[in-house]
Amino acid sequence: MTHDTRYTTQDTGHRTQVRTLVPCVLCLCVWFLCLVSCVCLLGCSKLEPKEEASESKKAIPYDAKKGMFSDFEGSDPVSWGGVSTEIVQGGECGELENGKGNMENGKVKTDNHSNPFSIVHSPSSSTNKCLKVTYPKGDFPGLSAKRLPSDWSNFGILVMDVFNPSEEVVPFGILIKDKPGGHSYPNRLDKQFAFKPGKNKFIFNITGLKTNDGKRQMDLSQIMELIVFLSQPKEPVTLYFDNIRLEHAAGSEIEGMKRFDLGTQGSEVWPGFLQVTDKTHYSEEAGYGWSYLGQADAQDRGQYPDALFRDWIRTATPFKVDVKNGQHVVYVMLEDPGAWEYYQNFKERRFYAEDVLVGEDKMTPEQFFSDHYYRHMNHEDFPGQDVFEEYVQKRFVWKRFVIDVADRQLTLKCEPNTAYACTISAIITAPLEQDDKVQQYLKLLDRQRKEFFDGQYVEKVPQFDSLDEKLVKQYQSLGFIPFVKNYDQMLYPAEPPKKSQAVDRIQIFAAQGEKEPFVIGIYPLQAGGQLHVDITDLVLNDGVKIPSDAILIRWVQYRLKRMYSGRVYSVVGDMLRTNSQVVLKKGQTRYFWFTVNVSKDARPGDYKGSVIIRENNVEVKRISVELKVLPFGLDDPDIAIGLFYTLPPQFNWYEETQNQRWTEVERQLQDMRDHGMNTLALSIMPGVKAINDSGDAELDFAFFDDFLHAYKHFGFDRPVSGYGLISVFHQIRQKTEGNPKLFAKAMENAFGQIQWHAQQIAGVDMVAGLADELSNTGGAGIDSIIPAAEVLKNAGIRATGFFNNPKDIKVFDYFSDVTVSNDIHIDQDFLSRVEKSGANLWFYNTGHDRFSFGLHLWKTKAKGKVQWHYQLPSVDPYFDLDGREGDTCASYPSPAGPINTVWFELAREGIDDYRYLKILEKMMEERKGKMDADATIERAEKFLEALRKDIPVELDKRKEIPDEFYDVTRKTAADLITELLRTP
Repeated sequence: MTHDTRYTTQDTGHRTQVRTLVPCVLCLCVWFLCLVSCVCLLGCSKLEPKEEASESKKAIPYDAKKGMFSDFEGSDPVSWGGVSTEIVQGGECGELENGKGNMENGKVKTDNHSNPFSIVHSPSSSTNKCLKVTYPKGDFPGLSAKRLPSDWSNFGILVMDVFNPSEEVVPFGILIKDKPGGHSYPNRLDKQFAFKPGKNKFIFNITGLKTNDGKRQMDLSQIMELIVFLSQPKEPVTLYFDNIRLEHAAGSEIEGMKRFDLGTQGSEVWPGFLQVTDKTHYSEEAGYGWSYLGQADAQDRGQYPDALFRDWIRTATPFKVDVKNGQHVVYVMLEDPGAWEYYQNFKERRFYAEDVLVGEDKMTPEQFFSDHYYRHMNHEDFPGQDVFEEYVQKRFVWKRFVIDVADRQLTLKCEPNTAYACTISAIITAPLEQDDKVQQYLKLLDRQRKEFFDGQYVEKVPQFDSLDEKLVKQYQSLGFIPFVKNYDQMLYPAEPPKKSQAVDRIQIFAAQGEKEPFVIGIYPLQAGGQLHVDITDLVLNDGVKIPSDAILIRWVQYRLKRMYSGRVYSVVGDMLRTNSQVVLKKGQTRYFWFTVNVSKDARPGDYKGSVIIRENNVEVKRISVELKVLPFGLDDPDIAIGLFYTLPPQFNWYEETQNQRWTEVERQLQDMRDHGMNTLALSIMPGVKAINDSGDAELDFAFFDDFLHAYKHFGFDRPVSGYGLISVFHQIRQKTEGNPKLFAKAMENAFGQIQWHAQQIAGVDMVAGLADELSNTGGAGIDSIIPAAEVLKNAGIRATGFFNNPKDIKVFDYFSDVTVSNDIHIDQDFLSRVEKSGANLWFYNTGHDRFSFGLHLWKTKAKGKVQWHYQLPSVDPYFDLDGREGDTCASYPSPAGPINTVWFELAREGIDDYRYLKILEKMMEERKGKMDADATIERAEKFLEALRKDIPVELDKRKEIPDEFYDVTRKTAADLITELLRTP
């Protein structure tokens, strides 16, 4: 098959248009060999081009005005081209053979550090072509483009069209090297992103690029190499690239318009904007800047929502811009994207232009909570929604005003410089007569920001098997399929039921005092009305009952949640809401979460009742519920299990709401106890006021003691993991710097006081935290912790670090307790190492799942587990993509108190799994030697022995556990306990 192909060649200084017919594969091969060499292992030596290829470099079809250096022969520079896997697999694309020889005869030289690739026709047109890249499994395979234009300085963004033919999100990275920096990691740029399944328009801001170490701005006039790499793919990955190009920033054609992007020295700058930092002093040469370098706070939130609005400067210093006299329109962005646990809050702010008040905002505490902090509480996410429009665009709204300028200098000022009121992200000014054009530019800017956002945050939509046709026929007249869902599995909004799940009877069991859940799903076959779910009393044959008001019914609210890369999200069942009425929409699965609260004195036996489903207040379906109440209760866990805990910050932002804080703390402590938690990793700490020459420390215990009283009052009875005491350690080290003896005395004295207060007030030990993720600070950080750990261990004071790297193992011997995360590979050898050290083993951040809260603790004989976090949303508690990291909430905040999550319920189920096994072991010990119990004990021993073999020590193997494993394990334990109870 041949194609009419045009290309440009250069011969002895004369440009000639050559028209020829050649096989498309060979033609494009010659072209592409002049552009791309492929590399596989990031950080190792790259495949260098042969010398004879240097002349071919002149033939790259590069258009300096368009910035196009990879259009693959005639592709539309702004469109994708409709690539699809079916056409590729159908053989309609010519492929470049990946041979073993040199760069001749259509073959590409390869070795262990190169990935195979081929060039194929873009299926939308037989004349267009795209690049097919197959990344092999390995560490960091990469597609490297070295022979590209080196001068990027006149452009604002790098754009490429990418098609991902798989159904999985593909995390990838961009690596850029410039000539001054070379190959070393600190002096180049690496950034992580992800390709969603299907078409991707990837946009990368190249304005003001900084090196990885943040110390140098990259030289865009001397770019050496661009690499698109994958991070340790476990299987080969195929991607299709097209229209790799540089583009200019829009808006430069508007006469008199000036644009400023405010942020830190290391912040990215939005294309077309001028960078303003807290050090940008006004000069006549520049024509803009702060009138003087006064007090200013420059912040960069790191990612969200984009390079223009994620950073800001807060200052009351006037900002000056040289302009022509006359009327000018000004647009200012004052919204702070937030970070970690706070949301932008203030009481008032005022904006001045030319000393004229042009804008004023006031925010009462009531307005803050209703219009801002809780504004998305009742919003529900669904796959495919426009996240940018719903969450970003509505929040970041420009302030616009018009002002007269008579002195050729526009002066702007924001007050007051307190809290998060005057956080200026961007300023745009223009003559008023250009305002129509400016508003059109702002619309374009919004589209560009949306393209950036959609490229940075990628949705992973799970794929499901098609709905069983027999189920559809069976329930067609009802209009929906009711089914029972295993709550250990993720709950998705478009998941159809399996045939085995469509049952009319629910059978569960529970011990006395246990809270036992079950989940009913509703899959609508058509759009419906209001659906209401209720439950009757559960009744024994003689009329004894568990009343319906002891059964909590909640519907599962969908929310988008970040996944592994931080930029990838999926919509999942997350929050449990108490209103049991929802609207049915075709193909949109609804879930109802029932929790039966069995009292401690409930009579054992078989209870029966029904779940009633009503549509538009008319009963349409009943599902029978059978509950067996077991003849025993569960002991509280004999180990420490809990969450990281921070006092709710939102009530402290306004004086008027500070008195609500302790009310909320009490709700939260009760909530954790109701879910089986008996310890906390506590961020609250006493402050170090002073240290005298004898090493005696003066500490402020007022607030700390109040919390210890609450800890005891709500029934927490296990050692407290003093995560927040890391700050106490650092304060002591700072106050005794250079005096090792004074440091040792102060450590022993201060932490001895803390231990005494914990034991006297709450009756528990305080395990002193000395380091957070110790190895993050490198070898020096690990070594620096040893003296403090030795002091406390010798003094008999319990201490721990929070370890997250195998390198940390070398300091285990210095601690009474070791708290390790999933990042340390946990196997039997590791457990033996900890046991040999004599330390108590705790886990932290090993999972928000049933396994890590239960069976894994029993298998490893750990003494505790703490998980991040009870309630620490990053900025908006109901939007997981803002902030530096995702929201980690076992329960969400609300005006009425905590809203539980699905994973918090699973944590309780895991704790109950542990309690069942410990009760069984206790009963076996109590009945040992009794003839009637011997046979049962023998079966129980075999069961537990087999269970120890089946439960993996390695946390990464938890996915291999079948869903039914948990319930079968618990049911077997319950049956054995019941049998042992029958023996005298």
